[in-house]
Amino acid sequence: MKSRHFYCKRFFFLLAAAAMFFSAAYAASTHASENIPSIQMSYIFTTHHTPLMVAAALGEELKPSGAYLAPMVPKQKYQLMNAQGSPMAVINLIVPKRV
Repeated sequence: MKSRHFYCKRFFFLLAAAAMFFSAAYAASTHASENIPSIQMSYIFTTHHTPLMVAAALGEELKPSGAYLAPMVPKQKYQLMNAQGSPMAVINLIVPKRV
């Protein structure tokens, strides 16, 4: 069984990769504030999605790491923010009714 440390490192790597991707998209756009991408994400409560839930729960506490999730509608809609506080994407979390 993999340790919690492994999953945290994996989560921060994926979060950093997403931040770099959206930062590049943000920098390339001349009207980025009008063209913030929206991501629809469905999840179930498994160990695979724990890093996402931790990022949503910690919110701005992750700001020093370079990217964080700012709640728009708690447990449903978040903005992916960069370290400067600019939005990079809107993430809509969707919980399926049945698995």
